[in-house]
Amino acid sequence: MTHLKRAGLCTAAVFAISLGSATAETTSETFASMDANTDGLVSEAEFVSYSTTRKGHTLDEASAKFASIAGDDGLLSLAELLAVMPGDVTDDTSPGRS
Repeated sequence: MTHLKRAGLCTAAVFAISLGSATAETTSETFASMDANTDGLVSEAEFVSYSTTRKGHTLDEASAKFASIAGDDGLLSLAELLAVMPGDVTDDTSPGRS
């Protein structure tokens, strides 16, 4: 893995972690909050809207972060969000949680 790609992934992980709220919102809850049309995928517009209105990021910051974590299809899935938030043990999709 190149240093540039590794740096991008680290930046994406830090940003994704900042998406959680101070009330320990799970990754699934954060994802659901972003998924305005409830289709199970987050578009760039949904991500940017969530990030700018709820997290105070600029349009450029939010767009860049989306591009760094969304798949090649230009959509963000819950699995992709979980991949950049590996330390999120509060997620309700973790094994052993009911």
